[in-house]
Amino acid sequence: MLHISLEELLKKPNILEKEALIDIKYGCFNKAATALYFALKHIATILLELRNVQYPRRDDKFANTIKAQGLPLVADALRSLYDLRKIADYSNNSIRKREIDSILPVYYKAKKILISTLKQEAKNIYS
Repeated sequence: MLHISLEELLKKPNILEKEALIDIKYGCFNKAATALYFALKHIATILLELRNVQYPRRDDKFANTIKAQGLPLVADALRSLYDLRKIADYSNNSIRKREIDSILPVYYKAKKILISTLKQEAKNIYS
């Protein structure tokens, strides 16, 4: 992993985010919620792997590991996105536009924190 650029590592979550934004544009809010969750989880996973931190595969436990890494805002964002994902994927209810509109700023803030942390980690490793 150390020999791969951050840009390359973020390729998949960036694709997921782009697809979520397209889904939002077309009113596919269930798909968007799921894609946003997996995009943020993927970035968080990159950080944990960079730090050699073991993490649970279970989505409902994953946020706890992120919180333990000193990223409570990111953990909260993951929990919120996971809650939407459960509604989107497993319930008879559907995600509404207002829920997506509410979660997008949370997603972007958490993503910004993760990217900033990843850049700092990479700087520490390569210096």
